[in-house]
Amino acid sequence: MMSKLGNFIEQKVSSIPEDCDLPNLLNLFFSIVQNQSFVVAIPVLVTWTHLLRSETIVDSPTTAHLIAPLLQLCSSRLIRYESLPQDSADPSLVLLLEDIDTIPERHAFLGNYRRYNVTAIEMIVRRKTSDAIYHILGQVGQSMEHLYDGVPPFAVETYSKNSPAILQVDAQFTVVEAALKGYMKWRESHGSKPQEDEQKRVTMENDFQVWCERLLEMNFEDPIIRKRVLQLAVLFSTSALDKKPNFMLKVLEHVLMTRPVDRPEHKAYSDAIKELIHDAMHELTRLAIKMPDQLLEVYDQLEAKVGEIIAAGNIDSRQELSYRTFLFTIIHRAKGIDPAIRMERLQAFIAPVKQLWQNPALDTAVSSFDGFNKLLGLDKVREYLVARQVHKITEWGSFNLDDEGIAIQNELSERVKALPLRATKSFLACSTDRVDKGTEPYDTACTLWHDSVPIMLPDLLKFLGHAHAFHNPANWAGLPADMQPIVSRILTDRFWQSGISEGSKDDFYARVTGTRTTMEGLASSIRGTVRAVREACYSILYGLSRLNVHFYGFQELPGPLANALFADSHFLSSHQLINLLTLVRYMVDDCPIELRAHFVPPILATCFRQIDGKISSQWEILGQRQQATSDEDELTEEMKEESLLRQLTYTAVMLVASLFDPQRASGTFQLLPGDHMMLTNSKESQAEAVTNKEASTYTPGDVAGGAKKWPTMRRFCLTESSILESLILFSTHAIRMHDTRCCGVVLRVFRSLIPEFANVRGVDNQTSAPIREFISTEVLQAAITSLHEPYFVDLQKDLAQLIAAILISYCPMTGTPKQVLMSLPGLQESAVDKCIDYVGRMGMQQRQQRAIVLDLLRDLKGVSISEQGRISESAAVVRKERSKMQQEFMQTEQQKEEVSGLGRRTPEFEGLGALFNNN
Repeated sequence: MMSKLGNFIEQKVSSIPEDCDLPNLLNLFFSIVQNQSFVVAIPVLVTWTHLLRSETIVDSPTTAHLIAPLLQLCSSRLIRYESLPQDSADPSLVLLLEDIDTIPERHAFLGNYRRYNVTAIEMIVRRKTSDAIYHILGQVGQSMEHLYDGVPPFAVETYSKNSPAILQVDAQFTVVEAALKGYMKWRESHGSKPQEDEQKRVTMENDFQVWCERLLEMNFEDPIIRKRVLQLAVLFSTSALDKKPNFMLKVLEHVLMTRPVDRPEHKAYSDAIKELIHDAMHELTRLAIKMPDQLLEVYDQLEAKVGEIIAAGNIDSRQELSYRTFLFTIIHRAKGIDPAIRMERLQAFIAPVKQLWQNPALDTAVSSFDGFNKLLGLDKVREYLVARQVHKITEWGSFNLDDEGIAIQNELSERVKALPLRATKSFLACSTDRVDKGTEPYDTACTLWHDSVPIMLPDLLKFLGHAHAFHNPANWAGLPADMQPIVSRILTDRFWQSGISEGSKDDFYARVTGTRTTMEGLASSIRGTVRAVREACYSILYGLSRLNVHFYGFQELPGPLANALFADSHFLSSHQLINLLTLVRYMVDDCPIELRAHFVPPILATCFRQIDGKISSQWEILGQRQQATSDEDELTEEMKEESLLRQLTYTAVMLVASLFDPQRASGTFQLLPGDHMMLTNSKESQAEAVTNKEASTYTPGDVAGGAKKWPTMRRFCLTESSILESLILFSTHAIRMHDTRCCGVVLRVFRSLIPEFANVRGVDNQTSAPIREFISTEVLQAAITSLHEPYFVDLQKDLAQLIAAILISYCPMTGTPKQVLMSLPGLQESAVDKCIDYVGRMGMQQRQQRAIVLDLLRDLKGVSISEQGRISESAAVVRKERSKMQQEFMQTEQQKEEVSGLGRRTPEFEGLGALFNNN
């Protein structure tokens, strides 16, 4: 109630009478937020994030006394409570364990609670910039100087990533990061006193620099604390202190000198060292992208330093590549360099990579699936698994590898490093990531990679095709039939899902690394090798798609590309297919408009044929599994699979919605600088190029004038029968999938499409007639069947509106919709005729149309929960009663979007299959 009242005040603050006792009400709000039970506090904490947006409230003298305590309170509650030991005496944690009984819900809740605290801090700093941020920096600086007071000193032997010092630093640096966001928003929107604000900005940023320099001078032995210091320093240098290049160079020096000594005998400490080094490489990239011009001024010294680090031989291949891409990014993005010199230096970076792709041995190896396996060392895997009778081992995580198994594992790791994929992915990402078309860096990237694309593409597609084929058990030659099921087990990714997985993310990674030398570890290495190839190919294809016609212009590309992407995609998991669909969406979106008819149809048609079969079959399997009772472990796995299937379905549905989006811009295509070089004919076809590695190009239609009006993506898909049929078939099946969010999207898509086939405007009548008949039968039947199920009770109005739209648009043209209705049990022809007549009358409102349809189908309509009566008390076992608002806080952002919720099951109804007299 307090939360709703606070939201009302924020919305109607100007209408509140002056004699209203607002100060005491705000005091009450603050008292509630102070409650040691976060479940009690969070609704009103959300209210405070709304109230803090109002200048009237924040700047009021009656509110001033609450701002500082609220800032202090929010700052104090950013500790990661999920990382505290469960026997901790912290009263908030004790209450949290009492209020929320499952670990996944606890993690989701704490993620939400932390996010609202961060938002409140950000809003306070934006409104009370100077006072708030000086208060925060002062407290954090003081705390860092007394970090180990009252707690055990740092020790490698007993190292833990959840030590009190680390948790304290993480919480306080999170406060500083939130404050920095608030400061940047204040800086971007100077108020009514620009000169005064500018002077204030200069003073504050000088003080920021002093504070950061003092932080960098502190000597911390803990790798995770050093990582957080490094992250915060880079964040300051690329945001608030972006006008201070000298400070950025100090930060850069700090990053480059971050080369701690590893202690492999102490595993926890060694893992933290690796995490620090990995993050240091990432921060280097951030600096190069954000501040290339400043770095160019000291490029020669940087190049020498990087050369010195590489020559020392103390880094692995991944780190070496990161250093090289750091230098590459500076040259590519800096403005103060001669174009000819820039190109010469960039070509020197990618020349070794290009040479790897031209190696005849590589071409021979990937020409067959067996060659691909030998290239990666996967050919030894099958023999080892058969010899060790792996299918008879129950607990893989407890079965230690012998010397041969460890040797295979190490060889897999080394073989994948020798491929050109990782380097190509990294340099291509540096060339295209966050680069706008028409800019100098974009033109440079196109020119740089132009000659390399036809060299890479043939073998790249073979790599991808083989990586997908590896998931097909039929391709594992020599594996006995009784061992076929282990293929799926080996290739199923292990990952941590917020709100579902038991334990914390750190616990999960500890379990994974703890099984490194076991059979589970070998399985992880096998799928990791294949995943590295697959995802590198995705990344490279995405990078190439950013190069416009330098990628899309190859005449025979769509066929081989579609085959590589989808030939064995049915065997990929939902998790893996989400990435594949995301890639498809990017490639379709980036396709030049004049090449759309050439490139898009084979890709989308093949994609949705495969995706439809995969998703439909997975929903069917899930429904069958949900009918059986499961123990706790099986239920957790089922929830993971269901969550991923919902994500996959939503990804596919949103791709359909984006393709048919009537608001999507159409296009006027204009040649970009440098694109003309690809728009010529070649003597050889791409089919030969796949073998010969010689590029052909595609000549589009009329672009000679430099600009041409092209149809929208919606209109294009409506006129391409191969695309239209596959999209509509998938969408029809999606109406029956038990995910109300996805079903709701599809219903809106269909309602927008139905009028398109009621006339021949813009759509060929030969296409319109069969599509119209399909919608009048299959889509209408699917909508009626879903209307019958209680699961879809929240979508009954949408389903009724779709049925009404079909009747209105198609009954004047075909008798099929009436025949479908007449096939339903219990419906009289006079009632059907009356319904069709009424919904089609002029001036009829949508709500009236829905009501008429629902009245006609009232005996078939699913019964709502409220109509079924109360669920028996025995069904509500261990779970505490929660309000709808409370339940929302137990869900991640992703789960909140999943309107249908996890684990929701549909009661069985006899006779459902006979609705349309089907046997």
